[in-house]
Amino acid sequence: LGPGSAHGLAMNDGLAILIAAPVVFGSLVALFSLLRVLFPDQVGSARVAATEMPGRSFALGTVNLLFLSVIVAAFGALGEGRAGVFQLLALILLGLLVIALAFGLTGMSVLIGERLLPDASPARQTAWGSATLVLASLTPFLGWFGLFPYLAILGLGGFLIGLFRRSPR
Repeated sequence: LGPGSAHGLAMNDGLAILIAAPVVFGSLVALFSLLRVLFPDQVGSARVAATEMPGRSFALGTVNLLFLSVIVAAFGALGEGRAGVFQLLALILLGLLVIALAFGLTGMSVLIGERLLPDASPARQTAWGSATLVLASLTPFLGWFGLFPYLAILGLGGFLIGLFRRSPR
């Protein structure tokens, strides 16, 4: 590699980020909006549980995130070097965790949107709540290591509580 190649790599990385950022932003807003439309009960129960029991939701989300992360890492390590049952189990558990986090973050987006725009339509509330969540989570350090993990864990706990909570008929 020549002396100017490091500069070229940095320019390509910057260009990739400039292209990827709006795509990821739009994708997350679309995902959260679609999850609310397709699964209103699950998203609503996650929002309600996180609103009514924030401490319990956060504690449950933390415990489950740590537990599942350890299990996924252990299964991944057991299956290292050979494709097998342990790697498949690790991928399945990781997929379930990502799905639960997506539902939890959708619940948080709905909550944010309802508080920002109480008189708006549900679709508009979700879109604005999602956009606000994503943009606020991009704030250096505070958003990356504070706000986003807090909302993800709170939403995960709210989703799990809502998933197993009996709703009055």
